[in-house]
Amino acid sequence: YLVQMWAARQFALGFIFGYAVFKRSAPMLTLAYIFFLVMFIGDFLIGIGMKDPALYGAATVMCLIAALMIYFIHKRSKMMEDKTLTPDAETLPAWILIVSGLFALLGLAVSASLVFAPASVLPNVDLQAKGVSYLIQMWAARQFAVGFIFGYAVFRRSAAMLTLAFLFFLMMNIGD
Repeated sequence: YLVQMWAARQFALGFIFGYAVFKRSAPMLTLAYIFFLVMFIGDFLIGIGMKDPALYGAATVMCLIAALMIYFIHKRSKMMEDKTLTPDAETLPAWILIVSGLFALLGLAVSASLVFAPASVLPNVDLQAKGVSYLIQMWAARQFAVGFIFGYAVFRRSAAMLTLAFLFFLMMNIGD
């Protein structure tokens, strides 16, 4: 169950990257890399907590790659004068921002529940079994990243970012 949930999230991450590249959208690519960065910061912290040098080493490299990609995408979009790369706050109705904000809070709440009270989310899972704690922490990191990208997209009031966040959410739930 946990492995399948994790795999669905990984598939959804790959899908949003592919979609953002296909659309050639700087806001979408930025959001995809922010998700990537937040997810790997979570993995880094899990690696530190579990004293796993391979995990926090790989997570550090991936964080650096994501941060550089965010920087270069942002730098390139600032240099271009194409209006499709600018935030489009005026076109988003308030209800979309409210619903998206609720999804952000939901992602953060599920993450916190997985970290602080995993039995409340997974009542039928043997939490003492080998490797289960690791999978729960990885799932929590990804749920935090989902909440974060929704929150960031709402904060930026970007239709392109919200589109990508909802595409991720759709693919993740189809996988679930």
